[in-house]
Amino acid sequence: MQITCQKTILAVLLAFSSAGLFAANVTTLNGTDFKGADHFRDIVQDRQNVGSVYPVESKRNTLTAEFELEPSADNFFVYINGSYYKNPQKHSVNFCINETSFYKGNTKFSNGKWSWETFTVSSDVLTEKNTIKLENLEEKGLYGDTGCFMVWQCVISEKPLEPEKLQPDPLEQFGFDLEAGQYNLFTQGPKPGFKFRGIKGWNFSVEDYMDIIPFMAENKMNFLMNCYLSVFPRTEKMLTFENCLVPHHNNWWEDISNSEKEGYEKIVQRCRENDIIFCFSMNPNYHSTRAFDYKNEQDFNDLLKHYLWAQSIGVRWFNVSFDDIKTGIDPKGQAQSVSRLLGILRERDSEAQMIFCPTYYRGPYNDKEREYLEALKEHLPEDTYIFWTGAGRNQRITKEEAAEYKEAIGRRLILWDNYPVNNGSNTMHLGPLIGRDPQIAQIADGYISNPMWPQVSLNQLPLITAADFAYNPWQYDARKSIAAAIKKLTNSEKQAQIIRELVNLYQGKIYYNRESGFNSFVYKFNKITEIEHSRTIAKAFIKHSETVLEDAAENLPDDKFKFARQRLSSDLKAIKRTYDRVYGTIE
Repeated sequence: MQITCQKTILAVLLAFSSAGLFAANVTTLNGTDFKGADHFRDIVQDRQNVGSVYPVESKRNTLTAEFELEPSADNFFVYINGSYYKNPQKHSVNFCINETSFYKGNTKFSNGKWSWETFTVSSDVLTEKNTIKLENLEEKGLYGDTGCFMVWQCVISEKPLEPEKLQPDPLEQFGFDLEAGQYNLFTQGPKPGFKFRGIKGWNFSVEDYMDIIPFMAENKMNFLMNCYLSVFPRTEKMLTFENCLVPHHNNWWEDISNSEKEGYEKIVQRCRENDIIFCFSMNPNYHSTRAFDYKNEQDFNDLLKHYLWAQSIGVRWFNVSFDDIKTGIDPKGQAQSVSRLLGILRERDSEAQMIFCPTYYRGPYNDKEREYLEALKEHLPEDTYIFWTGAGRNQRITKEEAAEYKEAIGRRLILWDNYPVNNGSNTMHLGPLIGRDPQIAQIADGYISNPMWPQVSLNQLPLITAADFAYNPWQYDARKSIAAAIKKLTNSEKQAQIIRELVNLYQGKIYYNRESGFNSFVYKFNKITEIEHSRTIAKAFIKHSETVLEDAAENLPDDKFKFARQRLSSDLKAIKRTYDRVYGTIE
């Protein structure tokens, strides 16, 4: 296949561009090439395939790996790329080869940042077969309860190298094999991992919701919440607000139009037919010219009427959000308004449920946020669910972070995962869900994805993997899940290969720990331009991308992949302009 041939050429060119850094007599080890301690094959702090080394008490305090090296001088060189994670103090470590220490003392790595450390080692320690050991000497600190030092890469070289040039491959792909053995999506354990599994449709239209409901049911999702942007008046005038493309006005006090109400009645009915819970949501203070006043009776009644209408068409789940606001950050006022609202709804339906999204929805990072969460804990109804987005925005979300937030707010959690959302930006996030601790299912009752817009149909790729994770997080395999998702959405091997290439071109923000507007395709190309003598590589990258676009136009159906072709076409024009600026006009 033409795509496969061009990928091979591209890989070869990239290898030559390294200017002999990884020639013979150099061993390169990823963190996951080591035995022992802990491994993270997903992304950790912008790196993949990381080894983590904990204190002695954890019984996960060593990493070991074998290597061969034929020295030609008295010394050889060891380069280790490492970092700290959640540790204010440096660990005492011992690095040795064949049980001979070449460094013992406090590690030199930075807290939360990756850096290369260089060690010169006597060739006398080498034998025909060699073992390098990286050992944590700290006694105390249980796994998961303390920081660790982490290793992304270890390079052992006969000759000195330049550590600053030992960077991640700018074209590194999220490798997965479309034929990688048998893998069944949605393998059920004793019960689904998360009780509630679904999406919140970022700025979806009524038509978008109607289209996605059957897809949700087919993929074991049982919860759909409207985005509060969806009930804003839809005008031709759109604007960028806090890095989001949003409708011009949030006139929450005005009636929802009759046409929108008719549309939502159809949405609720279709959800009911597919055994999906529909949750009605509003945020009166997000991008609003009239902020909700918690003490104003008219404001309360203007908000209440929307929830009573939703209840009248059969809705039993409700959400009030005060996230991403700058006005009205009053926890007691928020909690009392939500409590009063829920009380009125339960007078009409004793089974009515409420989810609240706080202003500080990530974590208690400072005294101000702790005081806010403590006030909510005091005044919110005890059976209110809370939306929590994870302590960070993209990369890893852990059980420990979930437990910390749940303890701080004292309520049941639903994880609102901001992947693959792009906030209406000119990008796509197509890679599978990674970096979510399966043990979160022991802490949170629900898992809700926040999808892309306007590329609504393209959400199906990452959303299948998110649904797969939510259904059985303990058996989830990101690589196999995305391969299965591609097969499910395509009708031929050729279509599957094209989609695989699109996923690798647009892996998404989660792989680089970036914000929603991050464009991984453009990023890859820009990284190529930073390599010396990279004109040929850049040209090959463009040619490969053009081939993917041509094949997509010929083989992929419009109903699902039109937006992908449009995005790739536009981004190709952009990187060609960059090529012209950096290298001169492309031939």
